[in-house]
Amino acid sequence: NRINETCLLFLQQRREKMKQYIPTLKRTKLFAGVNDDEISAMLDCLHAKLLSYKKGDYVFRQGSRPCCLR
Repeated sequence: NRINETCLLFLQQRREKMKQYIPTLKRTKLFAGVNDDEISAMLDCLHAKLLSYKKGDYVFRQGSRPCCLR
Protein backbone atom coordinates (compact mmCIF):
# COMPACT_ATOMS: atom_id res chain seq x y z
CA ASN A 1 0.00 0.00 0.00
CA ARG A 2 0.99 3.65 -0.44
CA ILE A 3 1.89 4.26 3.22
CA ASN A 4 4.25 1.27 3.32
CA GLU A 5 5.91 2.40 0.07
CA THR A 6 6.42 5.91 1.47
CA CYS A 7 7.84 4.54 4.72
CA LEU A 8 10.21 2.23 2.85
CA LEU A 9 11.39 5.09 0.64
CA PHE A 10 12.03 7.25 3.71
CA LEU A 11 14.08 4.49 5.38
CA GLN A 12 16.13 3.92 2.23
CA GLN A 13 16.88 7.65 1.92
CA ARG A 14 17.91 7.86 5.57
CA ARG A 15 20.12 4.78 5.21
CA GLU A 16 21.85 6.29 2.16
CA LYS A 17 22.45 9.58 3.97
CA MET A 18 23.92 7.80 7.00
CA LYS A 19 26.28 5.71 4.83
CA GLN A 20 28.56 8.71 4.36
CA TYR A 21 29.35 8.65 8.09
CA ILE A 22 30.28 4.97 8.31
CA PRO A 23 34.01 5.51 7.55
CA THR A 24 34.20 8.04 10.40
CA LEU A 25 32.33 5.73 12.78
CA LYS A 26 34.65 2.83 11.91
CA ARG A 27 37.61 4.86 13.20
CA THR A 28 36.10 4.98 16.69
CA LYS A 29 36.65 2.37 19.40
CA LEU A 30 32.93 1.72 19.60
CA PHE A 31 32.67 0.55 15.99
CA ALA A 32 36.19 -0.87 15.50
CA GLY A 33 35.97 -4.24 13.77
CA VAL A 34 32.29 -3.83 12.86
CA ASN A 35 31.52 -4.11 9.14
CA ASP A 36 29.59 -1.53 7.13
CA ASP A 37 26.39 -3.57 6.92
CA GLU A 38 26.34 -4.13 10.68
CA ILE A 39 26.89 -0.42 11.38
CA SER A 40 24.12 0.45 8.94
CA ALA A 41 21.79 -2.02 10.65
CA MET A 42 22.64 -0.55 14.07
CA LEU A 43 21.94 2.99 12.85
CA ASP A 44 18.58 1.82 11.48
CA CYS A 45 17.69 -0.03 14.67
CA LEU A 46 18.58 2.97 16.83
CA HIS A 47 16.70 5.37 14.54
CA ALA A 48 19.87 7.43 14.22
CA LYS A 49 19.42 10.99 13.05
CA LEU A 50 21.71 13.87 12.28
CA LEU A 51 21.50 16.91 14.50
CA SER A 52 23.26 20.24 14.09
CA TYR A 53 24.13 22.69 16.80
CA LYS A 54 25.16 26.32 16.57
CA LYS A 55 28.21 27.59 18.39
CA GLY A 56 27.20 28.23 21.99
CA ASP A 57 24.21 25.86 21.94
CA TYR A 58 23.91 23.42 24.83
CA VAL A 59 23.75 19.72 24.05
CA PHE A 60 23.50 18.77 27.73
CA ARG A 61 23.94 20.82 30.87
CA GLN A 62 26.00 19.54 33.76
CA GLY A 63 23.79 17.77 36.26
CA SER A 64 20.79 17.51 33.94
CA ARG A 65 19.27 14.10 33.29
CA PRO A 66 18.22 13.79 29.67
CA CYS A 67 15.08 11.75 29.08
CA CYS A 68 16.56 10.44 25.84
CA LEU A 69 19.38 10.99 23.40
CA ARG A 70 17.88 12.84 20.48
